[in-house]
This record gives sequence, C-alpha cells and structure tokens, in this order.
Amino acid sequence: MHTRDLTTPNANTIQGWVSQPNGRGTFDILQSCVVTVLLCSWSVLVLHVPSPKKGRLHRFLDKMLWMAFTLIFPEVTTAVAAEQYESANQSVKDFALLQHPEWTMRHAFFADMGGFVLQSPDFPPFPVDTQQVLYLIREGYIRFPDVDKETILDKNKADGFARVIMILQTTWFLLQVVARAVQHLAVSTLELAVLGFVFCTYISTFLWWKKPLDVGTPIILKTEFSIADILVKAGDQAKDPYDLTPLDFADATPGVSTVTPFWFALGYLLGLGKPPKSRPINFFPNSRTAPPRGLGISMIIFETLGAITFVGIHLVGWDFTLPTNLELLFWRVANLALVGIMVCYLIFLHVGGLIAAPVGKRLFKKEAHTTLDLLKLCPAWFLILTLGPVVALYSVARLYIIVEGLVSLRALPPSAYATVDWTFFIPHV
Repeated sequence: MHTRDLTTPNANTIQGWVSQPNGRGTFDILQSCVVTVLLCSWSVLVLHVPSPKKGRLHRFLDKMLWMAFTLIFPEVTTAVAAEQYESANQSVKDFALLQHPEWTMRHAFFADMGGFVLQSPDFPPFPVDTQQVLYLIREGYIRFPDVDKETILDKNKADGFARVIMILQTTWFLLQVVARAVQHLAVSTLELAVLGFVFCTYISTFLWWKKPLDVGTPIILKTEFSIADILVKAGDQAKDPYDLTPLDFADATPGVSTVTPFWFALGYLLGLGKPPKSRPINFFPNSRTAPPRGLGISMIIFETLGAITFVGIHLVGWDFTLPTNLELLFWRVANLALVGIMVCYLIFLHVGGLIAAPVGKRLFKKEAHTTLDLLKLCPAWFLILTLGPVVALYSVARLYIIVEGLVSLRALPPSAYATVDWTFFIPHV
C-alpha cells in the first residue's frame, strides 16, 4: 500500500505568492494580520510608572520588550490585567469601608502602578501601593490624598485615540474572519492565531480601561513621621527585613493567583527572580499584581474560561489545509500541547493551594499557604527538572504556531484568496 509523503506539497493549495488584482492576495492577508497584531500589542499595554532613573529611550525599550512578550504570551498579559483589575476593585471596597467613597478605580490603578510616592524625613522616597496607602491613612501617618480623577487623568499622557483605532481595526478583522467562516471561505492559520490574539486584546483593554496610560511622573505623598517611627509602632508585623520597601508588611499575604507562579517559574529559570540590588525600590515592576484577598471565585472562573477559550480558538484549525501533512501534524501537536499544559497548570494551581499547608509542614517544616509558597520551598534541582521542560514546551508550541502561520502563507486553498461577499450580510449594498 502506497503511503503519501508527509512533506509532499498539498495538491489542494495554490503554491507561491498570490497578487491581488481581482481578490485578496498574500500581501493583503499578511498586511491585515501584521497591522492588527502591532496595533494590539502596542495599544493594549498600560505599563506602570517607570523608574525616575530611566530616560525616554529606556522606557521605549521596556515597552518594546513587553510588546514582544505579549506577541508570544498574550494570555499571560491578559492574566496580569485581570489580577491588577481585581486588586484595584478590592481596594475601592476597602476605602469605602474607611469612609472614603471618593477613592475610585482610577485612584486604585494609579497607586498600584507606582503613581504615589511616600516622602519621609529619614528615608529615600519609595512608591506605595493601595494597601500601603490605606494603612498610612488608617494609622494617621498621611491624610487622604487630595487627588481627584481629573488630576490623575492629567497625568495621563495618552488620550486613548490609539485604543479607539485598535478597537476599530480588531473589530473589522473579527468581522472579516466571521464572515469568511459563514460563507465557507478558507481562513489561514495566521489569521486564526491573530484571532486568538484579538480575543486577549479585547479582554485586556476592558480590564485596563480605567488604568492611566503612559504616566511618566508620580504624585508625592509627604509625611512628618519617620519611617523608623512607623516601623516601631507597627510592632512584630514589621520586624522582618523587607524585600521591596519598608512598608511591605502592610501588604496582605498573597492569596490565590494564576499568574505569579508563572512569573516565578520564568524568573527562576532565566535567573531574573533575584531580589533588587538596591532597596527601597523606586518603581513597581509591570508584572506586579497584588489583590489584597487574592482572587475571588468569579475572577478565577473568568480567568480559567478566558485561558481555555484562547487555546481553544486555535483548535478550530484542526482540519485546516496546510502546505504539507507534516506541518498539519506539527500544528495539531503544538495546539494539543498548549491545551494540555494550560489545563494541567490550572489544576496544579488549585491543588497546590490545597496541599500547600500540610506539605510545607511535613516536608520542609515551614509554613506555606499558596502554590507559590510551596514552589519557593522546593529545591533547585526539582524546580529545574519540573518547571524547565514545561516552560520550554509551552514556549516552543507558541512560537511554532506563530511561525507556521507565516510560513503557511506560501500555499493556501483557492478560497483563501476570495473576498467576502458583503451583500450577503448587508442587503441592497
């Protein structure tokens, strides 16, 4: 029995570059995808207040680095946005209990992104997040910041115009993909990958909508009390050495988080998880998420459904026509790897949280409350052997999907070059 070579070009495709005299061509597909992705990855990012030591070039390079990261891991950027939103939302509720209903989501986002800096007589200035501002107000060390929403908006160097352009472009892209599916016209794997990217962009944009864009300078909060006095009056809760700022003790013990274990694994494997060289820090890292009470059940369900939907979008292309059967096989394997790792990761997070306390006491003789606490207690060899292959496989699978999307443009089904008949959707046009 003769078996077809997996590397033989597929006979059901048009090979090579296709121009666009009567329909859409290869350049049209590539241009639409590239423009959509670049607009999304640039406009969706709402980064924290940068370090005062960094100039414009360094800030631009930081954003470019985050753009590159978002291109590969858009679902992680969305998870960061979700947890920063949850932190801001919980902060608004805490301030309302303190009889400060004027504290809004914009105030909370602004604080968590390093927008408020505490200045004391005996210590270098350092940023304070929502929980620390709440502690300082409650203990009488500072007054409630006389900062209204307009002042925060004035700090905002972007007017949201880029967001509007991005939403228009992504909506047009989404409509075209849906229309092609309805009319049974072929969609390329690149367009399918971009569709997953657009899905994450929509969610991140919604979650970060009230977070100020491109804030360059913070607002100073002055206190007449020395940091030494604040620490002494705080008692035993402030006796341990701090990691970031002297007010670390005011932050609640981190609860359930879907993204912090990922950052820990990535930072540990890349050697980026080391403590800062100088303390106190003068800015909050962009990956920082700090919900005071961890993630609620509704946000956990939201993140879980979002992650599964993102990887599930790619499975729509299970029976797509690719240039060769070998590429189709690799495409399927890569997508199954993403789904498998995503599901296992979510299960591990919740199971790890349940067993953290007993395992921490029995194996390590230390307290552990979350999956992240448990990971920090594990020996280096165990982390490398377990986390290394998982992170590597997930990264390779994501990169393959992106690269294959570009490479597969060399041979697409004939209907991929047909344009949508919009009169089918809009009568009398």
